[in-house]
Amino acid sequence: EQLTLFGFSPIRCYVSRKLWEDQLQSAILSMNTGALDVVSIVAVNATLVSDRFQGLLSKLDNEIKERAAVFVGDECHHHASIRTTQKLPLWSFRLGLSATPFSNDEASNQALIDYYGDSVSIYSLEDALSDGVLTPYDYEFQPTMLTEEETDKYEKLSAGIAVQESLKQKGKPYDKELLLHLYMSRARLIG
Repeated sequence: EQLTLFGFSPIRCYVSRKLWEDQLQSAILSMNTGALDVVSIVAVNATLVSDRFQGLLSKLDNEIKERAAVFVGDECHHHASIRTTQKLPLWSFRLGLSATPFSNDEASNQALIDYYGDSVSIYSLEDALSDGVLTPYDYEFQPTMLTEEETDKYEKLSAGIAVQESLKQKGKPYDKELLLHLYMSRARLIG
């Protein structure tokens, strides 16, 4: 909707590929033949990493990828996973946008820098407040406690995580799926 305010008619690549596949294929052909100067595509991450979407993007002429194609990754911190990083288009022009681009995971941070490059602009929360583009606010903390039953469950999940993490750190075989399940279960409990 925002792109239309600037004269773009984006192809919406989400929900069902039946809604966008033919349109995107036609647009890429038109770009390659010079019939179109601009194609705007909005894709969610699930579409971005899909084989069909990747196949269509690969048909874009290499010259266009080098001189004119621009990839803008909104919420680019989600692109730090290996699964996603390997699927990002290798175009010359790339811009990653995120309010929280970097985490405590150095490998993820490096993956973002390797793909998007270094930060070119940082606009802090303090800047936004002082510029008046955010409503002033106060944090009010409301401590909450787990029930006795929730505490027991938390401790059991944490013990299971500790066992798997210990095996992992020692280089011994561990159950990756179980470890992920335990972490997710504990996160849901805390949530």
